[in-house]
Amino acid sequence: MTDQASDAAVQGGAPASNPAQPTAGQLLREAREMHGLHLEVVAAALKVPVQKLAALEADDLALLPDPVFARALAASVCRALRVDPAPVLARLPGAPRASLAES
Repeated sequence: MTDQASDAAVQGGAPASNPAQPTAGQLLREAREMHGLHLEVVAAALKVPVQKLAALEADDLALLPDPVFARALAASVCRALRVDPAPVLARLPGAPRASLAES
């Protein structure tokens, strides 16, 4: 295991496939900050605990119940912030992968 992969495993996240690309959590945080909203405001609007939203933005999916919840919460945040959910959802576990037959 490389140092990068072991660091990611210790932090509860998966190693990034492309370090230059922002993570799902980074995209969500940037969108929220662009709207000038505090984490607490978005959490209250979505009726979710601040800790769950903070975990999503920190890409600490181990603190969330399961990948389905993480994807649903991310989609809800995107809807509330009026941003395209596709780039965020593509970076979360459970994202559909293109098969070779579709090429």
